[in-house]
Parts: sequence; C-alpha cells; structure tokens
Amino acid sequence: MLEPMAVAGQGYQSLVEQERLVHAMVLTLLAVTSMSLRTDTETHSVTPFRPQTNSAIICLLNFVMDKDEFTLPTIFCPLEELNAASSMLVRFGAVPLWCLGVWEECQSPRADIFIHLATTYLRHHVEESNVFGTILSSQGSGSHSHYQHAVMTVLVELLTRCTIMLSASSSPAGSLPLVMDVLRETCLLARQSIVTGNCGAHHSIGYCKALLVLALQLCRMEQGSVVNNLVIQSLSFMHASCVCEVWKLIRGDSSIPFQTIIDEANAAVGVSLTQIPVEQNRLLQVQQLMQFLSIIISKDVDALDDQSSVRVAESVGKFLLDTSSGETTLLHETFLTFATIIRQRCPGYNNSQSSQVLDVEMMRHISSETRSLVVASAVSAYIMSAPLLEPCWYLGTWEYLSDTLMLMKAHPYQSEDEPLALAVGPTICDALLFLVNHIDNDTKSYVRASPKTVTLCETLEHLATSESGELSRHRMSQSANTLLTLLSNVELQETHDPAVKTQSNLNYQAVLCEYRDAMRLILVLRTASEQSSLSATRP
Repeated sequence: MLEPMAVAGQGYQSLVEQERLVHAMVLTLLAVTSMSLRTDTETHSVTPFRPQTNSAIICLLNFVMDKDEFTLPTIFCPLEELNAASSMLVRFGAVPLWCLGVWEECQSPRADIFIHLATTYLRHHVEESNVFGTILSSQGSGSHSHYQHAVMTVLVELLTRCTIMLSASSSPAGSLPLVMDVLRETCLLARQSIVTGNCGAHHSIGYCKALLVLALQLCRMEQGSVVNNLVIQSLSFMHASCVCEVWKLIRGDSSIPFQTIIDEANAAVGVSLTQIPVEQNRLLQVQQLMQFLSIIISKDVDALDDQSSVRVAESVGKFLLDTSSGETTLLHETFLTFATIIRQRCPGYNNSQSSQVLDVEMMRHISSETRSLVVASAVSAYIMSAPLLEPCWYLGTWEYLSDTLMLMKAHPYQSEDEPLALAVGPTICDALLFLVNHIDNDTKSYVRASPKTVTLCETLEHLATSESGELSRHRMSQSANTLLTLLSNVELQETHDPAVKTQSNLNYQAVLCEYRDAMRLILVLRTASEQSSLSATRP
C-alpha cells in the first residue's frame, strides 16, 4: 500500500484511488474463485482455518473502504458516496456475500469491516437485485445453505447491534436516518427468511430475541413506524413455542427491563390519546403497540402482565367513544381484534368500560353493509368468545358472516383480495359452525327457512371443491366442507332448553399482514398460520 506523502496533492490522491481499485479487483477475484469452489453438492463439516489470509483480506477491505477502526454508530453509517473501488465491491453482490462467509470464520473487532461492507451494500444495492434476498429465497443444500446461514447470522448481528445503538443516549442524532434506512433493509430480509422458513428461520432463537428486544425499543420511537411494522410482522410468523422460549429468556435477563418498557409504552398511550387532536404518528404508535401485544398474547407467552394490556384497551376504547370511525379506521380495526383477544385471555375484561365499547363497535359493524375481511376475522372470534348474547346478536352475526362468505365468490374478493379471503375464510366458517350449535329455536327456524341458506350452501360447495394444493386453499376447502355437511345433511333439531354457550377452543393467533397499503391485524387458525407463510402478506 502507498505510504502517505508529506504533501498529499492531487496526483497522490489519484494514485491512492488507483491502488484502491486494484485492491477491489483482488478482493473480487478472491470472492469469485472461492465461491466457484463451493458446489451445490459439496458439504463442509470443518471451517477452513486461514488466519493469515483472513487478516490480509481485512487489510485490503479496510483500505478500499477507507476505514481503520469502528465504533458502534459508524458500523451502521454506510458510505454515502461510493468511489470506483467501493462501487465495484457493492455493485458486484457476490463480494459482500462472500465476505459474510469470511466474517463467520474470524469474528472479532477487526472483522467489523465486513459488517460495514454489508450495511453499505444494503444502502446502495440495486433495488431489483439483492443477492442477500436471492440467497435467502433459494432452495437447496451445499453452498446455498452455507451462505443462507451466513446471511441469517449477520442479520441477527445487525438487529442486535442496532438495538444497542438506538438505546444508547450517546448515539449521534445526525446518523439516525442512515441507521433507520439500513435497519429497514435488514428487517425486510429478516422477514423474508422467516416467511420462507429456510434453515429453520421461524424457529430461530437468535432471530426471535433480536426482534422482540428491537420491537420494544421501537415502541418508544416515532421514527420507527415503518421498521416496527416489519418487526411485528416477522414476530407474527415466528413459531409460538420459539416465542415462548425466548420470552422466558428475556424475562430472566435483568439487563432487559421488558415489563418496565411495556408499562412505559402503555402509559404513553393514555397520555397520547388525551391530547386532542391526536397526531397521526401518535395514533400509529398506539396501533402498533396493540398489534405487538396481540401477537405476543396470542402465542400464549407466560408471565405477561394482563393488566397492562387491559389498560391499553381501556385507553383506546375510551378514545374511540368520542371519535368517528372514519377518522381512525385502522385504529378501529386494530382495536376490534386486540380487544377480542384480551376478552378471550382476561375474563375480568368483560366488565370493563372498554368491553362495552367493543360490543358497540361490533354491533355497528355487524349492522352495516360494509363487509371488511379484516373486521370479519375479529367478528368471528368475538362471537365465539363473548359471554352469552341476545338472539339478535346471533342472527345479526349470521347474516353478516354468511354475506361476507358469499362475497368470496363475487368480484370484490378476487384478485388482490383473494389471499386475505382464503386466510380469513376458515375463521368465518368456524364462527358459522359455532352459531349453528348455539342459536335458539327461533333463529334456527329462520336459518332453515331462509333462501340465503341455500345460496350459502352453493357458495360452500364452490369453496369446498378447490383442487389447488396450496395450503391456504386446502384449509379453506376443509372448513367449507365441514360447514356444508352440517347445513346440508343434518337437520337443525329444535331444543326445548335455551342454548347454553360452551367454551370454544379458540386456537387462533394474530397475524400482521399487508393489505391495501396498510398493515392489518387478522386472526387465523394457529395451525394454518404456523405451517404457511400466509399469502395475504406480500414479501
């Protein structure tokens, strides 16, 4: 490498840039050569030990990227302007990918240059081509699985380090936009790997812990709304047993004041909703907190303070009493799902003021002509978990849900709406099955005589005959066939005793999905959500 001259003139700078370009070429050749030696059928049980080579690679990369040492914030501050040498490394995606494999071999403070190269790549890569995303989506073994593991490992490292940086009071304020850009790309990749399930990502303890702690940190930040959506969505696809295990680990870690952070976020909800008018970013924070708590609660985690969740529902319910639904549509939708989950898990919630708001909101939607698939999933779970209701509730719900189901054959629920309809459809069918078993004799007579029941059976027959092997269609077909069998082949027998509502086994969990340019919270069967990537979500 060139030694600095006494007077670094223009000619010297030109020589430096030329040498950087030569070193970038050397790194590119090393990457291409090393990766070509890894075949798809090759297996590596022992990582090669090559300290001198790795040390030389670190020196070359430090010179090309013009970095000697790192502090935590500078790792997440990618190069804003690329020169010819650094552009060569970033534009040729194989080099950052290969460097992740080298980083796994020699993780040390000196190897942070590889992390810096990864963040720079995430900042400057061509939008249509992300080699990290391509590797995460690929199927196969050998080199693919090796680099998949390397990418997942560095993603966990980035999520963990970023959380530490965001929580540090000494972080430079000017670096936050760059950090959030890199964090957004990181979370997109993390979600992608969890959705595909390659290398057991949806069971990964490292992923789950990093995402849980990051979600808590982002709940305090207004700037984290987009990233928080990705984090919460990723958590919704993590396996329930993994989330429960990680929750126990975090609860036992005194360095992470988990419950304190949740309590602070809950208290902030009450303060935010009393400041009229409420700013849109505040409403988004409240909505995201309900989404986060819904997903955690629906995965049956232990030792979560139920009262903190009830207090959030109370604050939001009180706010919605005096607010038009047209002004805060997404907040209304999220509240319906969140409060329904709270009602299932917290029996004392049924006597609260917010519970009364939930009843009013549900009846307003049931009596409306709008058939929202997101609301329909909440209505379905609500009717199976609410205390014993009046017959008008059951009749109104039957009309609402059967109309919603029949619309699945019509144009409104085709094209972009079809994936969400297939995800929510089984929940609606289960609710209709529940109603058949719990409606009173007069309502049974109405259902038996209604021409709409005939149309409903025709719809169910159409939905039950799906020949697609896709899991969501198969689950929809099973649920539709079960309901069709009951309505077609079994007489709705009259009973002399009033209907007694039994406790339903509500094996549902909350899933955050992207629908019509917004993040919506829906309830789906746990078995279906854990075995599929839920096509209602667009990667």
